[in-house]
Amino acid sequence: MSDRPIRPGPERTCLGCRARKPRAAMRRLALVGTPGEPPRVVWDAKGALAGRGAWLCGPACLALARKRRAFGRAFRIDVEPDSGGLDSGGESGEGTGPAT
Repeated sequence: MSDRPIRPGPERTCLGCRARKPRAAMRRLALVGTPGEPPRVVWDAKGALAGRGAWLCGPACLALARKRRAFGRAFRIDVEPDSGGLDSGGESGEGTGPAT
């Protein structure tokens, strides 16, 4: 038998505070875009959007991730979310935050 600890489920790292938590305790951000338009960072409430994702613990971590300029590294593209739909917390499902 292995001496490795058994994890209860998938863990993700917060983009802002870098804490590792279970996936269920985090909120996912996704990068979406259509041809001819700049990509946008949006809340992925259902966790079903295609492409790269980034994870946050909550609103305080959103501000910290902006300060650290972590979005560009996470999405592997030069993108910074606008304060538009991301600050609302994405309660209405998929919020929008156009890239600047």
